[in-house]
Amino acid sequence: MDLSGVNSKTRVLVVSRHARKISKLFYEIREIFGDYIDYGNKYYFYRRLGMRANECIEQGNDLQAILLGIVDEAKKLAYEFEGRMYFA
Repeated sequence: MDLSGVNSKTRVLVVSRHARKISKLFYEIREIFGDYIDYGNKYYFYRRLGMRANECIEQGNDLQAILLGIVDEAKKLAYEFEGRMYFA
């Protein structure tokens, strides 16, 4: 994790007809990762989730596949947090 996400050029926008449900999932994931996200890595964290959401949307996936793709990315991020998290 680093501060590379602080640069505004690295921001990711997720535009979808499922925006509310995707946003709700982001909030739920934020609660799970709350103790591990700080002022620097939050940009990296949300960028990764946003990029994954956009990949799923661009592939034409349905809502369930989009949400599962985001959860899958969150699991990968959990491993990057040096295995300090339990993610069932």
